[in-house]
Amino acid sequence: MYLISGTSSGLGRHLLGALGGRAFHRHQPAAEQALDDGRPYQAIIHCASNAAHDLTESDLPGFFEDHVGLTRALLGLPHERFVFLSTIDLYPRDDQRHHAEEAIAIDELKGPYAVAKALSEQHVRENGNAPLILRPASLIGPYARRSTLIRMALDPHPQVSLTADSTFGVVAHETVETFMKTCLDQGIAGTFNLAARGTLRLSELAIALNKDIAFGNISYRVPRLDTQPAQDLCPSLGASAMDVVMAFVQQMAGNRGEAVG
Repeated sequence: MYLISGTSSGLGRHLLGALGGRAFHRHQPAAEQALDDGRPYQAIIHCASNAAHDLTESDLPGFFEDHVGLTRALLGLPHERFVFLSTIDLYPRDDQRHHAEEAIAIDELKGPYAVAKALSEQHVRENGNAPLILRPASLIGPYARRSTLIRMALDPHPQVSLTADSTFGVVAHETVETFMKTCLDQGIAGTFNLAARGTLRLSELAIALNKDIAFGNISYRVPRLDTQPAQDLCPSLGASAMDVVMAFVQQMAGNRGEAVG
């Protein structure tokens, strides 16, 4: 049986529906959520995350407890495999292609979210059984949070805070599921970057969507990622970022009974 955290929305909700298992309840002590017969979980899949913004110093203890404390609590439950959803925010946004196994420069991390993820990753490596650490680009799927990409794809008249030349990487919930299942079935552990091929410029997405987007003045540049090790295991990661977003638009239009294009 799988134990999955973060199932109220996003990737965690998708995985619970696709894989089955048990939802981890954040406000119930972790020790009370072990299997009754003492057997280990087949895998603990830790998707829960607190992406709070505008933190003050008084918020930090609770914020790090939400991340690092929860990770340590889950690691304390009996398990055969541990899967941790991390972030590409660990990488600097420079011109170099970043590999999942490279050392992370802690002093270059931007903000408490990246620091919390880096610290949680280390706990997983040290205490998880056959740990699998995934660093996905922007996640896209029916249960995804309303990110810039989601709003551009679904809102009729989107207004976003980012500039038209901002860039993103994307990966679909279904692709993360496929990659994860492959690694669990084949006993593969390690750290992997997950993203569709190439990057997506918001101005190009606006043209593809045939929408007049009200862009903002904040620039975002996605880190350059080496995804070849993951793509070797999951060929669907070879789809282009634009194709992934447009497939999502078609999927959501189909769910609403609408025609696209």
